[in-house]
Amino acid sequence: MVISSAQSPAPRSESLAGTLAIAGRTAPIAVLITLATTGTIAAIAILVFARAHWVLALPFALVAKFGAWGLEEQGRAALPRMQSLTPTQRYVLDGILHTLGALTIIAGAVASTALILAVTFYFAGSAPVL
Repeated sequence: MVISSAQSPAPRSESLAGTLAIAGRTAPIAVLITLATTGTIAAIAILVFARAHWVLALPFALVAKFGAWGLEEQGRAALPRMQSLTPTQRYVLDGILHTLGALTIIAGAVASTALILAVTFYFAGSAPVL
């Protein structure tokens, strides 16, 4: 006897980036909004109240960027179904969403690179004096 699960199996990809892309494109909008807002609020709070520990804001910025990117992807996917817009309006809105998505990806790449470098230099310690 075969018992099927109540949920469909998790989407699979060969890479972490592919898996995250599938997760961002299929996540509920409420989850993406929660990720974007809480990540942004946490990052801003750390930058305002603990400026010396700015590195701690980077993981929260990455969470915020993931939520924003997922919202942008779902907005672009829903755009063709919006019959109230003219083709020109859809084209312009698609261009705006595409630009925002590219900027979000660039900002996420900068934040992740800064986080990797900060963690690397933290664990490496101070440089030896030659």
